[in-house]
Amino acid sequence: MRDYPHISHTGLAAQQWEMIAGGDDVPFYRARIQRYGEPALDCGCGAGRVLRQLLSEGVDVDGLDVSSDMIALCAEIAEREGLRPTLYRQAFHEMDLPRSYRTIMIPGSFGLSATREQDLEALGRMHAHLAPGGALVFDYGMDYQSPSWQYWTREGRKHLPGPWGAAHSRIRARDGAEFVNRWRTLDVDPVDQAVWRQVHYEVRLDGVTVQAETHTMRVRCYLMWELTLMLRLAGFEDVEVTGDYTDEPATRDHDTLVFTARKSA
Repeated sequence: MRDYPHISHTGLAAQQWEMIAGGDDVPFYRARIQRYGEPALDCGCGAGRVLRQLLSEGVDVDGLDVSSDMIALCAEIAEREGLRPTLYRQAFHEMDLPRSYRTIMIPGSFGLSATREQDLEALGRMHAHLAPGGALVFDYGMDYQSPSWQYWTREGRKHLPGPWGAAHSRIRARDGAEFVNRWRTLDVDPVDQAVWRQVHYEVRLDGVTVQAETHTMRVRCYLMWELTLMLRLAGFEDVEVTGDYTDEPATRDHDTLVFTARKSA
C-alpha cells in the first residue's frame, strides 16, 4: 500500500473558506444547541463558517481546529465582523480545554486525516469535555453515496488514480480573484477503510492562474453501526442517527448521517 502525505487545510485550502459562510447545516446545529444547551464547541471550526453565524446570533460558542492557517483566518474574519471568538488550535484527539460544554458539534470534519485510534480517542475526549446530560452532534457523509465508491472493488482500483473532476466550486474573492478547486480519488484501501483524495486549488485573476496548490488528504470511511459502537466505547449511552439534517431516522437513501450522542446525566 502506498503512503501519501495527508495535510490539514492550509494555504489556498484555507484561504478559499474566507468567502464561504453559513450553509444548509447551520439551522440544524442551531436547533441542536437550543435543545441541549450552551456553551457549545465547534470542532473543526475552520474559518468559522458555522461558528461566526452562531456568534452573530449571540450563541455562546468556542472554536477548535488543528490548522493554524484556519484559526488565524477565522480570527481575522471575525474581527472584521465585530466578533471575538475564543479559538483553540488542537487536534481532536489531543483536546484539552479549560471549560466543559453542553453541546459539542463537528460539522463535516470527523474522520479527516486521522487514524482510527485517534478518532476513538477524540470521541473519548469530547465525552470528557461534555457536561452531564450534554450532547455530541456530528454529521458524516457516507462513502457509498460518493463517486469514490466505484473504486472499492479489485477491478475498480485498477483505474486509480481516478480522473480529475470538473471544477466544482468557484468562489470570487473581494479583489476579484476566482478560487477554483477540483478533486480526484487517488487510492483506496478497503481493508483499512481509507480513501486518499487529492484536491487541486487555483487562484485565477482575469482568467489567468496566478497561484496553484495540490493537497492530499486521507479520509477514514465508517459505516453507521461502526460509529455507533465507537460512540458507546467512548462512554456515550444514548445514540440517535438521523438523515440529512432532519429528525428523520437514517435510511439507505440519505447522503449524510447525523449522530447525536448523549452523555449520562
